[in-house]
Amino acid sequence: MDKPIIAVVGATGTQGQSVCAAFNGSGTWKVRALTRNPSGPIARRYATQNIEVVKATFENKASLVKAFKGATAVATDRTLVLSFCIMCLAQVYAMSIPAWGPEPRSSISELDQGTNQADAAKAAGVRFLLWSTLPYVGPVFKDKAMVDEYIRAIGLPAVFLSLSPFVESILDVPLIRWGDDGTKLETQNFVVERDRATPMLWTEHDLGPSALAIANALHSNGPSVADHPWNHSAQPIASFRCSFADISRCVEEITGIPVIHAQIVFSAVIYSPTGMASGTQIVRRSPRLAKELVFQNSNGYHAEIAVFPRRELANLAVRYGTLEEFVRQKIVPLFGRDTAARAAVGVDSES
Repeated sequence: MDKPIIAVVGATGTQGQSVCAAFNGSGTWKVRALTRNPSGPIARRYATQNIEVVKATFENKASLVKAFKGATAVATDRTLVLSFCIMCLAQVYAMSIPAWGPEPRSSISELDQGTNQADAAKAAGVRFLLWSTLPYVGPVFKDKAMVDEYIRAIGLPAVFLSLSPFVESILDVPLIRWGDDGTKLETQNFVVERDRATPMLWTEHDLGPSALAIANALHSNGPSVADHPWNHSAQPIASFRCSFADISRCVEEITGIPVIHAQIVFSAVIYSPTGMASGTQIVRRSPRLAKELVFQNSNGYHAEIAVFPRRELANLAVRYGTLEEFVRQKIVPLFGRDTAARAAVGVDSES
């Protein structure tokens, strides 16, 4: 029996790589990686891993329809802001990851990106869509909610992956560095109060396995995916809930290096000569993100969920990473051999 195909749009980003790795490693799915640049280094690596690489863009609906066709079935997905991910199933399944960061990467709006992918999925006969989205974070991200409603309106079966802030952003912005005297670490965060617990997603480690577990549950439901209780539901996904102060304390405990933490308001920093991100830089690069952080600080994020990871996904045998593991594996190596050696005791054997 042929394997179902998962088509991953935006497959060369952090989220796309997590999804491709999880599905390809499962041995039960065939992965189709969609990218704007099939000749790029990650796409070339995929070709050596028995992953099919296909060129497609959000702006070109015909390219999406073509990419979602061709096996026993097709799947589609959608774009994201700051790397979220989407996935759709048919007997061939498709998954896509949108564009955030310095916004937007596409020449069309996020709403048009989303509706193009939904329309392509419908035209290609997609059986099911896993759609990457956000919880309500204020009216500034209304395009996402509008795409969610559009998917429901056209009758396309879907599960909405409601993703949490990416813990990797601590490193990407960056929000942690050595202090000037080399004896302590400095961390910072913007707007959100240092002790406010926030759900965070370790994207590289947990997004792909979460998507795989949900896809397997839906696929095993047989032809009646539209009747699955998760159809058109939002499924919040996070690895753990912690505050920025928790992260700083964890780094200090694991490394033995003093950590100084500061909460930065957007108006407080005009220019940062140290390389640390400044509030002005964040506002300039992503004003929507700035407004979302203000909303998050006032209203919380996935506030209705008491504990992450959620039992519903943990029960599907998803093994989520912890804050301690993230610090050991991703933060400690940035600060030299000494730091890594001190933190090596107790490192998880799977790391």
